[in-house]
Amino acid sequence: MFYSIYPLENIMETKEKDIELYQLKMNQSLSLLVEKKTAETYSVHQVISSDPADYLNKKIQPGNILKLNLQLN
Repeated sequence: MFYSIYPLENIMETKEKDIELYQLKMNQSLSLLVEKKTAETYSVHQVISSDPADYLNKKIQPGNILKLNLQLN
């Protein structure tokens, strides 16, 4: 317990930056919340899936960097 006359926000300041997240739909059951780092790279923040095996895939775990190559037909 911490008691103070000052607001908690002033004592425990955090340096949070505004992060813009994008949802990438990989297939019908898998989506990823990612943060754009460069024009072609994205950092994974969250895996959203109905398939438990997707959470064990080391390539898409949070913190990993994905390199995307978009192709237009």
